[in-house]
Amino acid sequence: MWSAGFLYWHLSIKRAIARVVDPARRLQFASGDNRYSEIPSFSLRGANSRAIPDLLDAIDEAAADRDLELMLCLMRDLSYTVSRADWKEGDLWEVDPSRRIILPIGGLFVEYVLKDHLRNRDWWIRENHNYPPWWKWWIGKRRAR
Repeated sequence: MWSAGFLYWHLSIKRAIARVVDPARRLQFASGDNRYSEIPSFSLRGANSRAIPDLLDAIDEAAADRDLELMLCLMRDLSYTVSRADWKEGDLWEVDPSRRIILPIGGLFVEYVLKDHLRNRDWWIRENHNYPPWWKWWIGKRRAR
């Protein structure tokens, strides 16, 4: 039972990230200069904190390829994913971008976006103990303090 649940989430997250990375699929969502502004990867939304390490790794790969557009798209997905994992009863709508994740605002060059990504990765290193460990696939929410 444990391995089936783990495998389900692992494959679901990898598949969702692969759809975001696919250039043909990215073009489908492009609309003028405001690309991806309101389109998180809805298949990642239910993954909550389970998707954070994989999203950070995907952003690393996009940075290595110097793919600014993909980095921005994945960082927005990361923000929505963290927001969803932090959401608890009584909070505002859970798809607001997370306060914990830095999203680039101006000067959109790979180097600037990479600095923000590294700050997000540092946040995860400091804060991952507040989220369930990878082997607890049945929980995706931030731990109560």
